[in-house]
Amino acid sequence: MTTENWQTRRCARDFTDEEVDFRLIHDIINIIPAIPAQNGYVDHWWVVFGPKDYKYKQWLVENIYHAVEKVKEKEYFTGLMTAPYLFHSFKIYPTMSVANEPARNNAFHAGVIVSQAVDKGLDAAPIACREGWEARDGKLKQQYQKMIWQRFKPAFLKISHTHKNEVYRFNPDTIRSPMMSVGIGHGKPVLSPGVVKTYKDGISIMGKPQKAMENVSIWNLYE
Repeated sequence: MTTENWQTRRCARDFTDEEVDFRLIHDIINIIPAIPAQNGYVDHWWVVFGPKDYKYKQWLVENIYHAVEKVKEKEYFTGLMTAPYLFHSFKIYPTMSVANEPARNNAFHAGVIVSQAVDKGLDAAPIACREGWEARDGKLKQQYQKMIWQRFKPAFLKISHTHKNEVYRFNPDTIRSPMMSVGIGHGKPVLSPGVVKTYKDGISIMGKPQKAMENVSIWNLYE
């Protein structure tokens, strides 16, 4: 069944209102602390928005998770809004990681989260495009930090992390910049890549092409 889930998997562009068994989500949450990280460093953090957190998910899509398509239209990744559960990550400060290590660790974590979701028969929408953040001004960073801090403050107040033998308590400045997000739930059928709908001052693309070819070989395939 797991193999079949993967072979029929598509990146969800929109989600249904079908309720998701929270035990499946909780299982994924419990796995995150055990996901490997380069050098064992914790350089980013994950938070999970639930079905009642639509306004937060909408803010992330409208302000951060969009991209400019080849036709110069702004593409909003609205699937992150309609996903009942949104796994959102951000870079933390300070950290021992350097250069591209946080991005590598973050992408690996997102891959495991997607894998767990698909294995459990759910659909996932991993999104890394965040051109809204790249074009930010000083106010956007403050708004982002405030939003994340206020929503998860009760949990954050219980957290500390160590950097160069010094203990740091979580605070708004710990939240440095958004990274990948993964929407999880029961996806609607993925339409052809050319199907779009209008959203705000741009579009939301309701389909995505599959990989053009397989990309795996095994040593004894042709013997």
